[in-house]
Amino acid sequence: MKLFSLNCLLCRTLFLLCISLLLWSGQSVAQVNLQLSTSAPTAAQLTGDNFRIRLKYRAASTDQDANDARLEVRIPPSIVFKSIQNSPHIASSGYDSVAHLAWFKFVDPLAAGTTGEIGLRVGFPNGITPDGEVATFSSTFSAEGARSKTSSASVTAEATPKLNILKYYIGQPSVGNQTVYGFTICNGELGEEAYGSLDLGSLILSDPLPANATFVKFDYDTEGIISASYDNATHT
Repeated sequence: MKLFSLNCLLCRTLFLLCISLLLWSGQSVAQVNLQLSTSAPTAAQLTGDNFRIRLKYRAASTDQDANDARLEVRIPPSIVFKSIQNSPHIASSGYDSVAHLAWFKFVDPLAAGTTGEIGLRVGFPNGITPDGEVATFSSTFSAEGARSKTSSASVTAEATPKLNILKYYIGQPSVGNQTVYGFTICNGELGEEAYGSLDLGSLILSDPLPANATFVKFDYDTEGIISASYDNATHT
């Protein structure tokens, strides 16, 4: 009988222990819900000019902080990185020019319910970016023990050739004397680079001479000029 009583006590204790473990394992552990949105200008951007990529983040939780929180932005190789715009929640940040990656390290821990915005200043290189080229920025917000959040935004480039030619005379043209004239050629505004320009290749300048003029010689700076010739038949 004593042995029977001891076995019953042992069984009762094990049963209560199993109930307790089942109840404890059924409890859910709250996790921080990371939220991220990436936005960019909707209008096409002139090459050579800067624009902003905006990153809005939130650690959505009432009582769980985000540990080891980090945000990374993959920047297309065709984009020129300019600068980073931090928020009070950023402990450190930087840009890896080899990996084309901008990164933000948050204060640790990032308090539950924290929300904020950071940004990047970037641009399309002028002259070499084709009109209509699209660049996509992909962002990832991560933290220890939390599900990472991804987001992306795209920007379109605007570029067109901007050829300007100015013909000028040196001195006062007069009959019987040599007249010297020249050209100023710019791809953009005269004297300065213009945003939204495209480099020009194989540029040929033709200038018909007046019927009563006689060609004498070329006098030009060799920079940018590959060759020059005069066609006596067409007087050009």
